[in-house]
Amino acid sequence: MTWDPGTIYMRHIGRDGHGYVQEHRCWNRRLFIETRQREADAINATGDGPGKARVDVLSEAEFQKEKQA
Repeated sequence: MTWDPGTIYMRHIGRDGHGYVQEHRCWNRRLFIETRQREADAINATGDGPGKARVDVLSEAEFQKEKQA
């Protein structure tokens, strides 16, 4: 396994359309993003709720802007 440590900025959005932004420090950024996407896909597979859950990777500038809002 190749390590890819660093900070990731993400927007998490639930099926209800409400979301939040969060900063994550992790050892393997690629694996972390893939895991969060699989979690969103699993939520979507249930068919419950009006929308689709998703995660978006943000730049630090986008994260700071949304955090201030």
